[in-house]
Amino acid sequence: MKKIICLAKSHKISGYCIAGKEILYNGTIGGWIRPVSSRIFEEISKHECKMNNNCETILLDIVKIPVMRHNPSYFQCENHLIDENITWKKEGVFQYGDLINICDNPEYLWNPDNSSGSGIRDRIKESDMEKINNSLYLISPTNLTIYVKTEGEYFGNPRRRVRALFTYNGTQYKFSVTDLVQRNTYLEKDDGKYIINTPENNIFMCISLGLLHTDKYCYKLVSSIIGL
Repeated sequence: MKKIICLAKSHKISGYCIAGKEILYNGTIGGWIRPVSSRIFEEISKHECKMNNNCETILLDIVKIPVMRHNPSYFQCENHLIDENITWKKEGVFQYGDLINICDNPEYLWNPDNSSGSGIRDRIKESDMEKINNSLYLISPTNLTIYVKTEGEYFGNPRRRVRALFTYNGTQYKFSVTDLVQRNTYLEKDDGKYIINTPENNIFMCISLGLLHTDKYCYKLVSSIIGL
């Protein structure tokens, strides 16, 4: 069993990518845990993340998850394979006001040298991935703006996307948002930009690094926005 604070719940294939920080036996906060399934893309289904109260796991839930073994995938060393036959158990809710105490403090959000056409510092080349050994951070950004725009028209694959432009540690980033609630909320709005008032330590993000894309890049994603 792993007891975690759920800090990310984002869209992945037909299910979810869920991740959080472990609560150790002495009550201290440990490292990141990403529960994964045995399916090819390792997504967690709606059924699998239902807890003993028959509700799906949501952000800030404290939940016990049955895991069978550590199951790292490339640089995603946080992955743990779940036991699909045992129900997850809710044990409480983590206090929003305590999130600042469990934030990560990297200098950069991984390699900051490469940008896609629609993002800023939002991807890493396959050849640069050998130096990466983690895929999750919890940060408190500033200067947050949400963008809704149709992308991919030039390539014949138009799709409305939600992106977050923000500043972290003095550096500006713009990543695709995969947080289910926030993505769906903003897709219901008109295309445009939405400036968010972000006093210091008021909004938190889980930033994740996705697996290798077909274009030979790994993309950085906003897997959750907490406090928006």
